[in-house]
Amino acid sequence: HHLPRLTTRPEHIKAMRQTILNLAVQGLLVPQDANDEPAKVLLNSIREKKAQLARLGAIPKEKTADGAALLTFALPTLWQAVHLGDVCNLVTSGSRGWAEFYAESGPKFLRAQNIRFGRLRLEELACVTPPAQSEGARTQVQQSDLLIVITGAGVTNPALLDRDLGEAYVSQHVALVRPTNTDLSRWLLLCLMAGPSGRDELVERAYGAGKPGLNLDNIRSLSTPIPPLAEQHRIVAKVDELMALCDQLEDQLTTAQTDSRRLLEAVLEAALAPA
Repeated sequence: HHLPRLTTRPEHIKAMRQTILNLAVQGLLVPQDANDEPAKVLLNSIREKKAQLARLGAIPKEKTADGAALLTFALPTLWQAVHLGDVCNLVTSGSRGWAEFYAESGPKFLRAQNIRFGRLRLEELACVTPPAQSEGARTQVQQSDLLIVITGAGVTNPALLDRDLGEAYVSQHVALVRPTNTDLSRWLLLCLMAGPSGRDELVERAYGAGKPGLNLDNIRSLSTPIPPLAEQHRIVAKVDELMALCDQLEDQLTTAQTDSRRLLEAVLEAALAPA
């Protein structure tokens, strides 16, 4: 109800969106429900599923991060803190040398330029013809995968693959993160976008020293809050609702600025016209 009063210029909207994300991942956007199944139950089921898949050779042997996951805020009741890799089957990146396999058509190839902060740009997808006996299978994406830019100008930008692209792969500049339970994907994207839940840590690691960039251990070991699954869904729904409102306000403010500028130009033109 108060968003229109807090935002009077289009540039205010960016800060408002970030505030919404920061409140969301700290459990301050929607009320907790004591009847929700605790996050530790969800995490136990993920742990068991990963162990089973590892025994079958379906996923790589888990690399565990050192120490406990630490966050800068107090977790609400029923939440748990974990390392991002604890709730993912796969954290990998694309193979080198794919540039020579670009093609006019065929499987899609997701590059860093396709990943913007929180969204994918799919209108400029490249195509490739994967070489025989390549490690392409390791870098083939699936719907609900998370993608993170790990080198270049957009380093740390995350996005969610929210649709089925068919056969598609990631470049060497993109990390592919596959949650064990795909119901977590939307929540984990929020965590990668909000400062208190991992983004600040990610940015610090990327820009800490030397050339900006991330390695896969930087991503696996990110401290991540996990609420009960039901609460995750409520939070994501509320974020979607508020972001849609931000979009509407931004359009209205941009239109108002354009109208004001045109009015000013018309007044000046009339005032300066020869008598």
